[in-house]
Parts: sequence; C-alpha cells; structure tokens
Amino acid sequence: MALALCLKPKIESGNLSGNKDQYVDPENATVQCDSGYRVIGSPSIICSENGTWYPGVPTCEWDTHKGCEQVLAGRKLMQRLPSPEDMKLALELYKLALEIGQLGRRET
Repeated sequence: MALALCLKPKIESGNLSGNKDQYVDPENATVQCDSGYRVIGSPSIICSENGTWYPGVPTCEWDTHKGCEQVLAGRKLMQRLPSPEDMKLALELYKLALEIGQLGRRET
C-alpha cells in the first residue's frame, strides 16, 4: 500500500509549519498567519489517506480591530483595482463622497 501524498497548500498571508513541498499520510501541520492576520478555520491540519488535507486548509484573514473596518474595505478595494490610475480615481470618488456626506450633515 502506497503512502498518500498531500501537496503543500498555498496560504495567502501565512505559511505551513515544516515548510516542505509535500507531506505524507498521516502527517499533520500547523498553519501560522503573518503578523496582523488570524487563522480562520482549524490551524492544525492532517494529510489524509486520500491525499487531501483534513479538516480543510484554513485561511489567514487580516485581524480587523474595532474602528478599522474602513481600512479593511479600502485594502480590499486596492487589491481589486488593476492600475494606479484606477486606484487614484477610486480614492478621489471616495473623498468626494465623504465631502458630500459632510455637506449633507451641515445642512440638517
């Protein structure tokens, strides 16, 4: 009976303990997120006999502190914009929207 192999999963903003390219059944590994990120899911995963990770590879999510929701939204927006020009336009529109909101509050 051949041992099952699990390939090292790609974890954005994190890495796997052991830092090997492949693992064998029933080897387990621990997902560690970069500073400022937290593990979503089980940090401890096991290479199963069918060559998949159990209970599933977790993700690393930026650890949003209370009051930082707008920073997280801006970060996600910047990742989706293809060029610096698009980013500049989006920021100008956001700034304009904030200014309009402030004008609306002053009139009431």
